[in-house]
Amino acid sequence: MSRDCVAVDSFVNEMSAELARAKLEASGVEAFLSPDNCGGVRPDMQAGTGIRVMVAEEDVERARDVLSKKEELALPPDFVPPPVPEEPVRPLNPYAVLGFCILGAAAVLGLVFSREIAHFILSVMSAPNYEFVLVPAATDDATVARVRDVIAGRLQAAEIPCRIELADNAQLRLAVKLSDKATTNSVRELLRRHGDLRFRLVHKQSDTMVAGLFVSGAAPKGYVPDTTSWQRCYRRDPGVPDGEAASGEELGAFRVPSPAYEFMLMRKGKDEETVCQPYFVKRRAEMTGEHIENASVKFDGMGRPMIAIAFDAKGAKQFAHVTGDHAPGGARNPDVPQGRQLAIVLDGILHSAPVIKQAIFGGKAEISGAFSMDEAEVLASVLRAGILPCPVEIVGEREL
Repeated sequence: MSRDCVAVDSFVNEMSAELARAKLEASGVEAFLSPDNCGGVRPDMQAGTGIRVMVAEEDVERARDVLSKKEELALPPDFVPPPVPEEPVRPLNPYAVLGFCILGAAAVLGLVFSREIAHFILSVMSAPNYEFVLVPAATDDATVARVRDVIAGRLQAAEIPCRIELADNAQLRLAVKLSDKATTNSVRELLRRHGDLRFRLVHKQSDTMVAGLFVSGAAPKGYVPDTTSWQRCYRRDPGVPDGEAASGEELGAFRVPSPAYEFMLMRKGKDEETVCQPYFVKRRAEMTGEHIENASVKFDGMGRPMIAIAFDAKGAKQFAHVTGDHAPGGARNPDVPQGRQLAIVLDGILHSAPVIKQAIFGGKAEISGAFSMDEAEVLASVLRAGILPCPVEIVGEREL
């Protein structure tokens, strides 16, 4: 082919190019492929432009027309498609129909009764397995009802499933679900706690009076000065039985400056390491825990459990007034560079005595002390539920 040639198409592989060339030559158009890849020795020669189909310049239009046409398969005029065989109608399997009906009914019943089933399972899991018999110190109907409500609230706050009923002779029968967390001891502690929280002032000269006790070697019965601590603390005297050591009113009256104050020991440490730090604390409370809205267990910077309390609006206002009055330069602490100590006393036990540095707004306070985790959780539950109107005695226990 010596005439001028033009590429009418290009392909990425040789087979497609050969098919196009054969189609053109079958239509009477002379064509050839370019470039030659040296018989396959240099296949890289076709990487840029592909394999081109070349025809003479005067055959370009005809060649493009031939390549653009799609070949159609022509059927003979007398062609008749074969009949499609019909599938035989199979009867429904009665067992399959019954199975689908049962599954559908189960699904409907599951939707309808799922809540009841869940409640049944929960009721089985939370069924009480231990009973306490309680006798309130006051037996009038109003007091007994209040005792019942407070105890139920404490157990609910501690997430202990329970059922409490009024029996004869003003007795309360309390059925609870014991677990690894809710032991008999922790439930007994919840029942015995009075829940009486009081904020009381420490005497202005408490440190000086305590120093005088240690200089003279004076100590309450059953206690001895601790010589292992840099603070002025007492330790229990192992030679005096617990029943003979000073406690209650006897301990409270030890070397007090006046009947308006009480001698109190604040526990520090745990078990055999326990020592007690003495304070002289005013008997009259500046405020109580009447307006506590919530109480929860948190941890201080050393990872020790403490109790965080939150007051309602009235309690927050009262707490801000008390702390503001006794902060440095406050209305009841004028011309003094240091704030008063505020003793936090729960059920007659001194837990902490922080120094008031400024008025505390926002209605939040913290009770720190030598708590175990279980003790802190019990106290938080007691404070959330409120104070018992009278003491409660446990007169009977049994497994269910």
